[in-house]
Amino acid sequence: MNSIFDRFKFSPVMLAVDVGTGTSTGSWINCRDYPITCFWIHRGAVGSASDFFDIAKVQQATDASGTGAKDVGGLTLGPTLPLTTGSVAADSAILELDSEALDVANNFKFATVLLSLSADGGSNLTTVIAIQGQARYASRALNMRAIADAAQLVSKTMT
Repeated sequence: MNSIFDRFKFSPVMLAVDVGTGTSTGSWINCRDYPITCFWIHRGAVGSASDFFDIAKVQQATDASGTGAKDVGGLTLGPTLPLTTGSVAADSAILELDSEALDVANNFKFATVLLSLSADGGSNLTTVIAIQGQARYASRALNMRAIADAAQLVSKTMT
């Protein structure tokens, strides 16, 4: 039986980043081979109950260094989204990217999350994880395994 890690790819985008220090941009994730990428945003340590993200949005780029970064239309959560209220110490939000929303005509295939928080009341440690599933193509590791198996089978039949 396949485990969840065989069916989905989990990639760290931000790991325990204090977003209370201004604008934070995560690592760039290749989204070309996955129809859906889910960005799970989790705030652990929260400065104060009045803290809200001023903005949480998905951006796209042409490479893993963020070249030509621009927003993905429709994937922005504004200041009306509280990720903490009252005595709640931690909360989560999800931004789901359909790879068809990327500007593939201009070779945009990488994405990340940009978070901004200005009403800071202290530490706001935030983690963002990208979860990708249903890969369009088998991974290179699987292909190499299939090639090795085929080569071994051919070798056995020729001896």
